[in-house]
Amino acid sequence: MELPADVRDALNAAWRRDVAEKSIERWLGLCESEGWGRIPEDMALLVRIFGASWYFTRFIFVNGPDMVRLVDEDSPADLSTQAWLEVFREVYSIEGLESRVDRLRVLKNRIMLQILIAYLRQDCSMEQTEYALTCLAEATMQVVTRLFLLAPDDTDHPVTVLGMGRMAGHEMTFGSDLDVIFLYAGESSDMDVELERRIRLLLRHIAMQTPAGSLYDMDMRLRPHGNAGVLVTTFRSFMDYHGADREIWERQLMTRCRPVANLTDEVHTLMEDVNSHIFGKYDIDILKSGIADMRQRVEKELGRPTGKYEVKRGRGGIMDIDFITHYFQLAYGHEQRGLRTGSTRAVLRLIDESGLLADNTGGRLLDSYDFLKRVEMSLRLFDMKPISTFPFDEEANISLARAMGFGESGSRAFVDHYRTVTDDVRDIFNSIMNAESV
Repeated sequence: MELPADVRDALNAAWRRDVAEKSIERWLGLCESEGWGRIPEDMALLVRIFGASWYFTRFIFVNGPDMVRLVDEDSPADLSTQAWLEVFREVYSIEGLESRVDRLRVLKNRIMLQILIAYLRQDCSMEQTEYALTCLAEATMQVVTRLFLLAPDDTDHPVTVLGMGRMAGHEMTFGSDLDVIFLYAGESSDMDVELERRIRLLLRHIAMQTPAGSLYDMDMRLRPHGNAGVLVTTFRSFMDYHGADREIWERQLMTRCRPVANLTDEVHTLMEDVNSHIFGKYDIDILKSGIADMRQRVEKELGRPTGKYEVKRGRGGIMDIDFITHYFQLAYGHEQRGLRTGSTRAVLRLIDESGLLADNTGGRLLDSYDFLKRVEMSLRLFDMKPISTFPFDEEANISLARAMGFGESGSRAFVDHYRTVTDDVRDIFNSIMNAESV
């Protein structure tokens, strides 16, 4: 098939040209056989989507012209949780739980495709894209908790959901999983087997793979006592756990925590009480040592895969910047309430403005964080999985270099820049933590 000139030009810039070429040929053939004409008008952008994400390529072919027309539409002006909840409202009018969840999957992936289109058009910055994706996850979580945890005769929502990690800071990327904790406002003796059954059903359905795609992968390991802990924690147990003496790494985890579903006055009061312990006064030397030791342990165990760079846990990676912000939050959060936020970017801006960092250090870390998060998102977008590694082999990094704006022959330049960024981040980390070499 002779490809149109705009399609050929787009293929030259596609992240994965082979995937994009096969997909666009198939799409053009389908348009011809079905008599659809030219859908979309912006065929070059469709090529970019095909080259960036096999997940959304499959989604488009399953759903046909209705999804492809999004390519020609304006980007959403409102990226908030409330905006996505309005889109999801139709789910409640559908009969049957399975049908409701199926429709939710389609709507969620449709919105996510709109966000991807806005990102590829550069209508949204990296930070705005992460905000939109997090709000989408939050809206999805609010809908599924209502669908699965409310019986027909219930008037009050029995469970509050806490978002942890990237979800807490509005910094999720494509392919991020959901780190959540389920809290119950009553006493443990009041929780029945039915509630636990509903939560297990929720977890199974939200992670289920279907032709319409999935909702999210779920991670429950951050609840008290980890995988050994109960599935649902009472408010009292949660307070008792975090009100006791905990390891520094557990305090670090709790700097990234906020309610995302069933936002009651009671849960906000609970979080205020918990935060009074999280953001207490620490011995600075012990705090630095604890954070540096944990960072070294994570890197040693998970940040050095054979033959690969590790963007998240590796030397000078995203976790270095996260741990820097954890330190400043725990060291100064008892007196500067603005530091009690789940956003790494917000903390970096605050400590830069307050003079807690040397001149321009905050700006360097913000730029590095943005770059590393873009690398991570580019890796995850193809299959929507939480990947955070790429190979040393330069030939294998051509698509990633293209995604990062380095062009087809820019693998070496990309890797050189990556090393420069991570070296700088590690130097800053060592300087702040008074570490000779972590």
